Amino acid sequence: DGTERPVDDSAAPIRDRRGRLVGVVMVFRDVTERRQAEAARAETLRRTAAVLERIGDAFYALDRDWRYAYINAH
Repeated sequence: DGTERPVDDSAAPIRDRRGRLVGVVMVFRDVTERRQAEAARAETLRRTAAVLERIGDAFYALDRDWRYAYINAH
């Protein structure tokens, strides 16, 4: 139907006993769902950052190693 889809691809040579190239195996994988999930995650992060930047007080978040992971502009 003409629909285009994002794909990951990989290829590996097929060689005979003498090491001569006799063919190639190619694999294509549809990554539509992964790309959609990545886009949704990016949008969630964008919205979260927008909310945190609107907080009137200082806000920060620490990671598991007690390092700053986020600091808003206030």
